Amino acid sequence: MPPRFLAYLVVAGGALAYSWGYGPHSFSLASAAPSKADIAGFWDAGTSSWKAAHKVSENATVRQPVLRSSIDVSTGADVRFDFHVTNASSKKLELNFPSGQTHDVVVTDATGHEIWRWSAGQMFTQSLRNQPLSPHETLSYTVRWRRATGAGRGPLLATATLTSQNYPLLSRTTFTLP
Repeated sequence: MPPRFLAYLVVAGGALAYSWGYGPHSFSLASAAPSKADIAGFWDAGTSSWKAAHKVSENATVRQPVLRSSIDVSTGADVRFDFHVTNASSKKLELNFPSGQTHDVVVTDATGHEIWRWSAGQMFTQSLRNQPLSPHETLSYTVRWRRATGAGRGPLLATATLTSQNYPLLSRTTFTLP
């Protein structure tokens, strides 16, 4: 393969990975993750990097995630989001937060347009904060969206984020509003 073509593939792949990780995302119900789905991967504190889950051979050792997360959505007059973060390891962890904000929830429509963000318009303390998390302990955050009549109809995507510096984590789920 010519080196110039190979360089093009590397740059194009990097641009695609960057845009998927940081840009708005569109989704369809055909390609959306099932309800209560976690992002396939985990934060590895030992190497301070995100490790994507992937298929490995039967003889390979699979490293278990340190933190697991899920998001539950309850719809009604208000929409309630319950974001759960569990220490799946056998060691006590300490989550470091750069401010008083520990989490966020964002709702986007099928085109990737942001409909609502929990943290919008809120103010958080600007002090560092540490949160210990014992083995197999779960932190739960509940957020309510008091949506205006007619706001956010149809298929939507909820993305909950743990804003920890050393264990950033997110979980996504789809839901539908009439």
